[in-house]
Amino acid sequence: MPPSGCWQHDSWMTCEPNPASTFPRSVTHRNTNTDARSADLLNSPEQKTVLPNDERFRDWCSAMAAGDFEEAWLINDITGNHWPSAHQFWDGRSLLNENLVVRSHHGLGDTIQMLQFATRLAGIARTVRFEVPAPLEPLLPYFDGVQDGQTATPGWQAKEKNIEIENLELPYALRLMCDELPLTQQYLHLPQTLINATAEKTGPKLKLRIGLNWEAGPWDRERSIDIAQCESLLGDNRFEWWNLQKAERTEELPMSSPARRMLVCSDGLLHLAAMIANLDLVITVDSMVAHLAGALGKRCLVLLKFSADWRWMTQKYDSPWYPSLTLIRQKEPRNWDSVLEDVRYGLDDWFQLPAHRGTYVGERSTE
Repeated sequence: MPPSGCWQHDSWMTCEPNPASTFPRSVTHRNTNTDARSADLLNSPEQKTVLPNDERFRDWCSAMAAGDFEEAWLINDITGNHWPSAHQFWDGRSLLNENLVVRSHHGLGDTIQMLQFATRLAGIARTVRFEVPAPLEPLLPYFDGVQDGQTATPGWQAKEKNIEIENLELPYALRLMCDELPLTQQYLHLPQTLINATAEKTGPKLKLRIGLNWEAGPWDRERSIDIAQCESLLGDNRFEWWNLQKAERTEELPMSSPARRMLVCSDGLLHLAAMIANLDLVITVDSMVAHLAGALGKRCLVLLKFSADWRWMTQKYDSPWYPSLTLIRQKEPRNWDSVLEDVRYGLDDWFQLPAHRGTYVGERSTE
């Protein structure tokens, strides 16, 4: 069964952007096939790529997906944290009063998620320097606790370095427990001048604004949704739809497709983050956009495949990592129909909130 209080009908619709969010109405009966979901998770493409046949790693994924972080760290202790991976740097030493370099050898979403540890690290280590993928560097100064960082470049070495650690090693190094989450409600704070400038560029707000991201990275196509399946959402003219993918992702679609009429964000993660900050809601598959919305404390629906990544766990429809996110899961592999049905139900309820009535959809004052 879901955790107590997980299915309060109005909590997603009426909450402020930051409290733990849930999804209304039809999702309340979706928590099924948990054992099958866990088994499928451990055989998913991303897990097979990391370590195909090591049962200890399978046990680790199972523990993390169940929220049993203590068990996962015990597995790390037993193995000496030495999975056969080129993405591990930490040698097990204490981080206290050390000069720390945090490497980034995974995806943009992973890096954004792990940046929430910056404030905690600042209180432990003597110095902390973050190495991030180039697209993230413009955003780096606006993450809480980040005082030093740069783009990852081949052969780069910090001038002062005692310990290196890859960002996904941080939860283990800090012995994080699930009940410590969330670490914070929001840890990415953009300059208000940038948010206001972006608002001016988008023009007058006549409807509730929703941003849509339907495609994840090429390493796991099962996370993505065919944009054609989203046309019933995009045809809902109560809302103003924004394309959070790149513009070329819709150019090959027929001119009659509602997706061709979506408004497009400027390129670059800084502009994307500023646009998300101006939206009323984000709807996204499991991708960097979900992590960006979570870091900003923006209300967001994350559409998950049946065997979702360990960080989204297996029996939760809210995220311990990100209080503003609601997780909507497939009931069976590769079937997005029920997920999109849940989204439509939720949007209907959300639109009927008193705060939204008579505000948008052309119901402007004639004075």
